[in-house]
Amino acid sequence: MEEQGGKKRGWKKGRKFTQAHRDAISRAKTGQKYSDEHKKAISEGLKGRKHRLITRMKMSLAKRGVAQPASPKRSEGQRARWAAWRAVREAEQAAVARALACSEEFERTRTRVDDELANQGLVREAAVQEMGALRRDVFAWMTRRARETGEQPSLEEVREVAPDIHGKFIRYLALRDLVRDT
Repeated sequence: MEEQGGKKRGWKKGRKFTQAHRDAISRAKTGQKYSDEHKKAISEGLKGRKHRLITRMKMSLAKRGVAQPASPKRSEGQRARWAAWRAVREAEQAAVARALACSEEFERTRTRVDDELANQGLVREAAVQEMGALRRDVFAWMTRRARETGEQPSLEEVREVAPDIHGKFIRYLALRDLVRDT
């Protein structure tokens, strides 16, 4: 290893082993209990090191579900402020609950009217979508038929040659009138 300008070149910390071997070491050490001195030494050795994304994710998952005691670190004034905010929030929630309890009949009526309006819109939307699908089928068939015969097919010819397309065309006309009327 060469030393140039006080830095080690060609060597990176933690890269003596293969990835599989490092993963095996990590699995073997998972769950071990270390003394405070050992933890401090590990922490000192890792200062300034940037972990890989997978390692950061594992570290994050390891801390999940651990409750951190935050309230003892707050000052007395901050605790009082939080208590006041909590009291205001609980009072607001109680007022909202009372208002909702008083207006149950209004809610039921409003919900019923909203549902009726929504259903009307959904019926129209469903008709528009079905009409689009029928139009694609019918006009694609009519275009193919016009290419084959050299002229546009008449309604009687469609009824004789392709009764399913004739039924789709009749359904398309009925839906078109329904959408125009609503």
